[in-house]
Amino acid sequence: RTVRVRRAEGLEDGLARQRADRAGGRDLRHEHLRERLVELCGLARTALPPEALVGRAPWPEAAVADAAEAVGRGDLVLQVTPFDADATGIAPHEVVAGLARFVEAVARGARTAGMFLSGGDTALAVMERLEVAALRLEREPAGGLGCGVLCGGPLSGVPVFTKAGSFGGPDTLVELYRLLRPNADRG
Repeated sequence: RTVRVRRAEGLEDGLARQRADRAGGRDLRHEHLRERLVELCGLARTALPPEALVGRAPWPEAAVADAAEAVGRGDLVLQVTPFDADATGIAPHEVVAGLARFVEAVARGARTAGMFLSGGDTALAVMERLEVAALRLEREPAGGLGCGVLCGGPLSGVPVFTKAGSFGGPDTLVELYRLLRPNADRG
């Protein structure tokens, strides 16, 4: 089954409002999930300050190159650092768009064997930035997790896994990582 990649009218604003309502733009449960993934699986992590993602602060010059190099060495977790949407005035949809730009730059600078995208807004924004025309769905390896292949754009043919953003318990990302990479170090 192939799904065309396109944004539903009004969906982005509604989802951004929902996310902003939860903990002022900060979802502590998801922050914990990513921390556990890095800790238990020994993955590299690049912290992405939201102020830099939306252009309010400069990036360290080597941020994209460092992330691309980390991808070349193995798996990498890109994580937006916590922020308070009300205090900073940064809208969650702006951060998602900035994250998509960063992922695009890293993907174009590194040989990407595959991607795991958590959250529908994130997955859609990244696929749009990468000019993906469609996602060919192949299987559902676990509930709430979809597996497919990108169709179109510079990463056409690359596998992608998506996870519903609000899905899972404390070790869900760790369990999914181990499902997808059964021979990976256990940290």
